[in-house]
Amino acid sequence: MLDIIAMRHGRKGQGNDPELTERGTEQVAEAAEKYLARLNFDYLYHGDRRRHIESAEIAKKVLAIPIDRIFKTGLLSIESVQGYGDIERCVAESLRHPNGVDAGFNVKNWNKLNPVMMLNMRKQFLEFCNEELICNHVTEGTILAISSSPLVEALHEDGFLVGEAGIIRYQGGADRVIRPVEVIFEGFFEN
Repeated sequence: MLDIIAMRHGRKGQGNDPELTERGTEQVAEAAEKYLARLNFDYLYHGDRRRHIESAEIAKKVLAIPIDRIFKTGLLSIESVQGYGDIERCVAESLRHPNGVDAGFNVKNWNKLNPVMMLNMRKQFLEFCNEELICNHVTEGTILAISSSPLVEALHEDGFLVGEAGIIRYQGGADRVIRPVEVIFEGFFEN
C-alpha cells in the first residue's frame, strides 16, 4: 500500500515566484508538528517553485526526513499544467460566487469554471503518482508530496480547496489506482 500525504505550501508573498512569508513558515511547521509528526515518511517530494522548496525544508526539519529521501519534481508544480493561465479567473470568480466564498472555493465549482485545467491537474497528479513514484519503484510506504492547492485536491473532487498548509491523504494499491482517503487538515484560512 502506498500512502501519499499531499500538503499545500504555506502562505507565500507576492510576485512571480515568491518566498514564504513569516506566517507561511509558521503554518508549515505547525501543520507538520500537529498532523504529520506521528507518521513515518519514507520520502518527501516537492514542486520546483520557491514556496514548495521552502515548505519542504521546513517539513524536512520538523519530520526528520533524511536528505537522500527528498526529491524535487516539476510534476508537483501547477505552473506547468495546461490551462494554468486561467487560474486567476477561477480565483476572481470564486470570490464573487453568489453563494459565498466557501461555495466558490470548492473543487466542484472549479471543475465547472475550468474543466480543462482541473482535468489537467488530475492528470498531472496521477502522472506524479504513477510515473514519478511507481516507475522509480516506490510502490509502498508513506510519501509526503508538497505542492499547490489545485494539484493537492485534484483527485478529491467533493471537497473544498484546502487552505495554506492543508493536507489530504491518498492511497494507492497494487491496481495503481490512487484514491482520496481523508482530509487530514483543511488548512489555514487567514487574512
